[in-house]
Formats: sequence, structure tokens, C-alpha cells
Amino acid sequence: MRKLGVFESMRVVDGRVWFLHRHLGRFARGAEAVELEGFEPGPVEGAIGSLLARVDLPSCACLRLEGTGLPVTTLRWDVREIAVRSAPLDLFVSSHRVEPDPWRAHKTTARELMDAARDEARAAGFDEGLLVRPDGRLVEGAITNVFVVRDGEIVTPSLGQGCLSGIVREVLLEADRRGGPRVVEGEPTLSDLERADEVILTNALRGVLGVPRLGGAGLERSLPGDGGEFAQRLRAHWVERGEAEAVAPAGPGPGGSAILGAPGQDRAGGEDPPRP
Repeated sequence: MRKLGVFESMRVVDGRVWFLHRHLGRFARGAEAVELEGFEPGPVEGAIGSLLARVDLPSCACLRLEGTGLPVTTLRWDVREIAVRSAPLDLFVSSHRVEPDPWRAHKTTARELMDAARDEARAAGFDEGLLVRPDGRLVEGAITNVFVVRDGEIVTPSLGQGCLSGIVREVLLEADRRGGPRVVEGEPTLSDLERADEVILTNALRGVLGVPRLGGAGLERSLPGDGGEFAQRLRAHWVERGEAEAVAPAGPGPGGSAILGAPGQDRAGGEDPPRP
């Protein structure tokens, strides 16, 4: 039986990893939660540096790290090209309902519910599925965190609602400390979607995306999308912080190094990714 794993998808721009240390911190918390032994951020950062130094990278790329438990504790990586600026996502309220679960704060490989929500959205002609609790409180998108703007207030579901502790979400919650818009945690509902001035989605690879069209659960609305005032302001803050917190990791030196291993087992290195 395959052990539950954790993963991170990171944005790499011109060889520098945006929010690398935030990603590795979240990976470490997830690894501890699923009892993935032997993870140490320092050696992994060095291995990432070695990897990025020896592969041909596009100017904007996704670096995916995945920690698994079989056959031994290993870390695998993959690199692929992504768009510098992603298209906005139409959002569909999924019929799948979720209950709060502390596991959902971690980015694990258990994604059946998220995949089902996204498949349902695509079948309805939308891009992204929104998961909601049985009482109508919003949780998260299949691959995004969600923000609702109404009367100048920006609210995102609290972690207690069962959403992922997203990297961009974390950055935006700190925005007002650096002169950006104030974002607060709360309990937005389907009723708030009906009256929202803007709906915004965030994702570590795609960034900040204004929703232009909303559907499902009896809703059918057009919204400002990326043209919304707060979508633009939050995106500008994300870009500013991404560039400020970008890291070009130094490799471990000639020959590389083992990057993850369980005590008492052979240490396992990563696998070179296919060319993007």
C-alpha cells in the first residue's frame, strides 16, 4: 500500500524559486503530519540548487517536489514550463460538500475530492471547482484558495473551515503590513458570493486571479475578473513579494548529495526531470 505523501509546486522565474523557504516550511509540517521521516530543509534546498544548475529551464517554470514513503523515504522532482501570466479562471460551485478536516491544511497527495470538484466544473464549462461545507460556508477551490471582496473588505476562509494553508494566501494575509490591501480570515458563504464585488483565486504557480464568471449552486454571475481593483492590487503585492523572497539555491557541490532518507535505510536521491 502506498504511503500518503506531501508535495509542493513552486514557481521558478529566471532560475530563482519564489517563496522557497515558505514552501519548504510547509513541506516540513506536512511531512511531520504524515510521518514522513528524515526530511531536512537544508539538504533539500541544496539539492534543488544542484538540480536547477544542471537542467535547461524556461524563464518561468514549475518545480514540483513530492515526498513519499515507499519503497524508502524519497523525494522526487519534476520541472515544466508555465505561463508567465495565467488566464483568469471561471469558478463553479461544486455539488461535493466537505466537512472541516485538519488534514486539509497540509498539501498531501490525497486529492480525490479536489479532482472530482474540478472535473465537475470542467464538465459544466468552467475552469475551477469551489468546495463548500454543507452549511454553505466556503472552503477552497480544487487548486486554489478563494477570496471574496464586498464593500472594500477582502475575506478568505479561515483554516478552521478546512482549507489548505496556501503560500499566496499567507503572503496576502500579510499585505497590509507592507502597505497593501487588508485581507482578513473569516467564514464567507454562498450568500456572500451572490453579493460579492469581486471573487479572487490564488495559486502558487498562477498567482492572483480575478474570477470573471461564477456558476453552480443556482449562481450565474459575471464579475470583473482580472480587471477588478482588488485583484490588480493583490496581484501587484504578490509579484513584489515573490521577487523579494525569490531564492537561487546554491547546490551542494560536485557530485550532488543524498537529499532524503529514513533512519536505518539507504538514502535516496532525486530523479532528474524530463526536459520541459
